[in-house]
Amino acid sequence: MNIVLLNESARAFPLGLPSLFYCALGALVVHLCQQLVEETSNAFDPASRLVRASRAAFSIGGLVWVLDVTGFFIYADLAADGLRLAPALLALLINTFVARITIPTLSTGTRASRVGLAAVGLAIGMMAGHATLSTGFSHGGLVVDPAAMLISTVFTIFLAAGLALKHRKARLQAAGSQFTPFTWRLKAAAGCLILPLHWCLTSTFPLPRIPEAASTGSVRLLVTVLAFGLAIAADQVQTLHSERRRQRAFRSAATPATFITAATGKDYQLALIADRLPELLHPDQLHIHFQPIVTPNQPKAHFEALLRVTDPVLGRINPEKFILACTLQAQGAHVDMLIIGNALDHLANWGQQGFDDATININVSPDTLLEPHFVEWMYQELQRRDLPPGSVRLEITEHALIANGSDMVRTIRRLKAKGVGVVMDDFGTGYSSLGLLADLPISGLKCDRLFIKGLAQDTRRQVLLRKIAELAVDLDIPVTAEGVETQEELDIVIQSGIDSIQGFYFAKPMPAPDVPDWFAGLEARWAGAIV
Repeated sequence: MNIVLLNESARAFPLGLPSLFYCALGALVVHLCQQLVEETSNAFDPASRLVRASRAAFSIGGLVWVLDVTGFFIYADLAADGLRLAPALLALLINTFVARITIPTLSTGTRASRVGLAAVGLAIGMMAGHATLSTGFSHGGLVVDPAAMLISTVFTIFLAAGLALKHRKARLQAAGSQFTPFTWRLKAAAGCLILPLHWCLTSTFPLPRIPEAASTGSVRLLVTVLAFGLAIAADQVQTLHSERRRQRAFRSAATPATFITAATGKDYQLALIADRLPELLHPDQLHIHFQPIVTPNQPKAHFEALLRVTDPVLGRINPEKFILACTLQAQGAHVDMLIIGNALDHLANWGQQGFDDATININVSPDTLLEPHFVEWMYQELQRRDLPPGSVRLEITEHALIANGSDMVRTIRRLKAKGVGVVMDDFGTGYSSLGLLADLPISGLKCDRLFIKGLAQDTRRQVLLRKIAELAVDLDIPVTAEGVETQEELDIVIQSGIDSIQGFYFAKPMPAPDVPDWFAGLEARWAGAIV
């Protein structure tokens, strides 16, 4: 391909109805591309992310190609010359390839520098595709105008980077509120900017004037190109929406109810967390707070370890969403082990400070307990820190205990043989089975906070709480009531015969360094509470 340098543009700025049509087409293409990027950014598991990125890249590459080809038809002195097949297909290949490389970063990137760099790559790819396409209209060497090339490069990068960084900003804002997609006003403005951008590109690679008007063959070519672009874009958008609904249905069937509540309608938040997992899955990023579990008349230093995650980009992250994102990324067991390691480090550190009679509860997922080597790993971690096995109890939800059946029972028995007890959390949230409760080798029950909510005004809940306490005594299973916040609730819980209480009435979750000082005054506070 011969390249000749010129110093002046050869074609005037297009005006008239074809230009208005082209601006409308540009706005539609921006809308479809943004829809594809948003759907890609909503994916949070690796398989879905790969599939969506591939589909989006193919569609976006095709749409950019269609828009570029259509742009040539708004010049009456150019349309009649037609378009050769080989350069057109090569341009389509270039656009699709560049989109495939850049779309994953443009759709899911959280760092402005990376997103901006990917936008620059996309812009350069678009210019390369246009240059290749221009050779299909020129039957000689490709002419280049250096001044127009500089303007086109800046213009293309400005448009691509501006839209990409706008999308990144909207995603990051969605971490704490509802996602706000591009408005039609913005899409229309971007569509209008595409017209002068295409004119700059045609000025960068000026083509010879054709004196004849557009031929019938050129019109058929235009219609064919438009039909191809719109058909493939509509098909891919519909496919991506169907894939998203399928993922939601799968997650609803495969995850506990508490996770479903956290995830419904919040895919973009889960995707953001998934993007940040490589930076977050380190022990120093997973902070542990501890909430006291108090036993009447027998002050014991017992606490529940609760995860707190704060990211420099996303800010404070809901722990349930974080755990769900880790689970859907097949990182559930890994993050549980990091949390357990952090909690055991704090427990060992308290012992070195003379606060050596503390015990803790740690929440784990069923996948973690069912890991083949988890029991041995847990015992080794306790031995490495010189901690007695009885200083730790693992909490697992009622749903997970019952759903995993005999495999879970065997694991609990193996842990119990090593001295590590397992507590059924969220007891009574809808999956209770008294028959199974008699067979499970658990070391305790935790009544869900739903039992406590409105307890003072609901006599039926009070009766139910007493019956649970009586049943637990008969089965020799300790019971903890969660969510106690008032003196009235505390009195009713104590009268029902519950063994221990957890809730804001005594303390909110606190950082590990504050725990020994808080416990030092526990006996006095407890004595005042039960007077």
